[in-house]
Amino acid sequence: MRDKKESASEPAAPPVRLSSAPAPMPAAPVVAVAEPPTLSSEGTLNFPAIYHFAKVSTTSFTAEQTLDMLEQLPQAMQLEMKRQTVQVTLGALGTAIGANRQSIVGDATQKRDTLQQFAEAQGKKTADYVSETESLIADLQRQIAEKEEQIATAKEKQERIRTLCDTESDRLESVLSFFGTEPTLMVTPVVSLILDDTETDTDEESGELKVAA
Repeated sequence: MRDKKESASEPAAPPVRLSSAPAPMPAAPVVAVAEPPTLSSEGTLNFPAIYHFAKVSTTSFTAEQTLDMLEQLPQAMQLEMKRQTVQVTLGALGTAIGANRQSIVGDATQKRDTLQQFAEAQGKKTADYVSETESLIADLQRQIAEKEEQIATAKEKQERIRTLCDTESDRLESVLSFFGTEPTLMVTPVVSLILDDTETDTDEESGELKVAA
């Protein structure tokens, strides 16, 4: 009598709906592609497309459908009770849909390994891209440094030219001061002053400029 009371007090496992046909997955349609799928603009991955690209063998009842079946069970149910419930359900209906523990575990294993390989392949692709881009950035930085050095050199030359011209102008001004001559407005012919960058430092230090009439 005591055994009957204990048996009656045990929670009965709720029935689990197990469809005879795979339930459609809420994912984008699978299409044949020459390149592996990539992250969408929304930041999601099309897992069925990845499995299709990797040629993962299909099963009549998938690991994802097993997850849907487990979600029907109460969260408070103990793990062992959940396992027994699923085993009983598969034993009763699994033959009709070609599903059993081994086929479901095999499907989950294939997909898990495929996703790991996909992530590793994408990681290598990303590492190659980063390495190539960093090399390009380094080359651009070198070019920028060279241009900055050329700018600094040009500024130094301009400063040297300004100093030499001011010094010589002061010398000429001393001549005017000596004779007490006031500066007069003179019409200076238009000339082209060409500074040849190929001139040696000696020419620059002497303050000589080429004057082309």
